[in-house]
Amino acid sequence: MITLENVSKRYGAQVALAVTTLTLEAGTTTVVLGASGCGKSTLLRLIVGLITPDSGVVRIKGEILNRENANRLRHDIGYVIQDGGLFPHLSAQDNVTLLARHLRRPERWIADRTAELAALVQLPLEVLDRFPGELSGGQRQRVSLMRALLPDPSILLLDEPLGALDPITRFRLQDDFANIFAAVRKTVLFVTHDVAEAAHVGSTFVIMREGRILQQGPFADLLRRPKDPYVREFISARRRVPGDVA
Repeated sequence: MITLENVSKRYGAQVALAVTTLTLEAGTTTVVLGASGCGKSTLLRLIVGLITPDSGVVRIKGEILNRENANRLRHDIGYVIQDGGLFPHLSAQDNVTLLARHLRRPERWIADRTAELAALVQLPLEVLDRFPGELSGGQRQRVSLMRALLPDPSILLLDEPLGALDPITRFRLQDDFANIFAAVRKTVLFVTHDVAEAAHVGSTFVIMREGRILQQGPFADLLRRPKDPYVREFISARRRVPGDVA
């Protein structure tokens, strides 16, 4: 579904992504883990075509991503960023339906799809009449997810989508997102630095450091068979709350 073949990206002397080969199978939820600046967001921006690689190629469904086809291929990719990235001057409804209207989807189809997704993300339809500034953080993320899913893309990319939320809202949305991913059966790439969040929503995991992939596989392998000391350190770095039982 998504393949990076010897892809790299740098900004001057700074390596954002070292030469990387990675395949994401259709229908899987892959979580990319790593500290800030490790290359997680660069990976997503390369896949969605917002930046071009210095070397190698990105393939979407076997087709090499380039300047000529980037806009067309993006129509099959839903993209969610931290804090939603909603347009503040548009209502939630208009944010959700923006791309579908641009693509001239039938109004009845848009209305039915909007209602279907509102039910999926557990957001009352009347909330869509509000503007982003009138929504809570959790509501903005649900609206952003609806916007990404509305054209029914086969690929969903999420860049720290819960990172700006308070702990209670984040905890609730982790459950909801895991259930939504299972329901929509998309190819999902979810970026986070939160190990517990990753284990909750993902099925396959990638650990990155300084632009390099250190290990890829199931969470049990990262936990019990780390291939690098940093992988062991990162997975075990969750600080226990005083009073936790080991």
